[in-house]
Amino acid sequence: MFVSQKMKTKVITTTKQMSLEDASRLMTRYGVRHLPVMEEDICGVNRLVGIMTYSDILRALPSQTSTLEFHEAKYLFSLLKVGEIMPKNQEIITIHPEDGVEEAALLMRSYKISSLPVVDAQGDLIGIITDSDILDAFVTLLGVRTDGCRITVNFIDRPGVVADITDAVNKLNINITRMVLLMAEKRDETCQIIIRIQSNDPTALVKEIGRRGYEAEVTDLTMMRKRLSK
Repeated sequence: MFVSQKMKTKVITTTKQMSLEDASRLMTRYGVRHLPVMEEDICGVNRLVGIMTYSDILRALPSQTSTLEFHEAKYLFSLLKVGEIMPKNQEIITIHPEDGVEEAALLMRSYKISSLPVVDAQGDLIGIITDSDILDAFVTLLGVRTDGCRITVNFIDRPGVVADITDAVNKLNINITRMVLLMAEKRDETCQIIIRIQSNDPTALVKEIGRRGYEAEVTDLTMMRKRLSK
């Protein structure tokens, strides 16, 4: 799955000159926690120069232990500009639309950030992808919202296992909607194949997989979705 399939293309942005109060209102109005900061270059083109988060705003708010009166604190907050609270020498971590969502997840994890501006080959901002979008991609890839069953097959890595399991499914004329292969770090450790099928009765398939020497566990996705809808 590519970043372009999960990113938001309607990007709410701010500028260094915008007041912190107005930026906070933007976040509230559009339900976002990240605002790319844009600045016009010498050619008159808006360029990405940073990103401001809701956490940055919280850090700028007066502490509860402040001796300032409420109206004083509110007034001082209204005077602050986005450029004044942006981290100095901020490193802008971006990603391209044709990169995989797993690359976006790795970048977020490595840099301990919760969003990535998406830029094209010319460096123009065309979208944004957040940690929520990554989680949504994970849910989509694993087919959590689909009906049917999830079958987890445990095995020790050797050539032909995946072909053997898919052959068992084909033999019973069952449709696979998702399949994920989780390989172990060491060769003699247990690996897993996670299969989602369009069937509410996996009995025959579990027996066939067992007959071929593999251990299979079944999860009813329909029941899971009913629990989530409560």
